[in-house]
Amino acid sequence: MKAVQTIEEITNKIASGNADVIFGTTREFEGKAIIPVSTIGYGLGGGMGKNKQKEKSKDEQHSEKGAGFGGGSSIKPLGYIVVTDNHAKFKPVYNLSQILTVFTVVFFTTGYALKTIISQIAKINARAEIHTG
Repeated sequence: MKAVQTIEEITNKIASGNADVIFGTTREFEGKAIIPVSTIGYGLGGGMGKNKQKEKSKDEQHSEKGAGFGGGSSIKPLGYIVVTDNHAKFKPVYNLSQILTVFTVVFFTTGYALKTIISQIAKINARAEIHTG
């Protein structure tokens, strides 16, 4: 089972990462210690299977086998910690693309809602004019 050993080795290497992976190397700047902070995510998966086709004659019968393995990882910056003689403070880092995505969704959703409301008000006013007219 070489695949199982390989998966175990990869998992152990990722899981045994030292603090420098999550908390980056501390830097000194203007009398303050700056410690970068990030988050790490990873996933591993694999599988195998076979498909035996019985509908063909015995001479043509064959077995299809397959196996696969995959994995991925990501490191995202969360922010940094500023350490002075008096205190330590975490300062987050903002992802501009996420902010723009949220703004765009809110903008178009609000625009659609306003259009619908205005359209409904116009219909109500038109009906009221027909009945009173």
